[in-house]
Amino acid sequence: MTPSYAQELESEAKSQEEIDRELEKELAKIQEAYEEESLEEFVPSEPLSADVAVSFPSDI
Repeated sequence: MTPSYAQELESEAKSQEEIDRELEKELAKIQEAYEEESLEEFVPSEPLSADVAVSFPSDI
């Protein structure tokens, strides 16, 4: 293993640690909102494609 490769692996490990910290922060925010019951139900402003009737020929 070359020194530059070892440094590259180390920098990747650091970035993974940063990612883990960010995920923990976001999870804490979600948990806090859930406990406060401040989560709002999603209500679409327009009908979603699953809500729109589609006609099919009878021979299908």
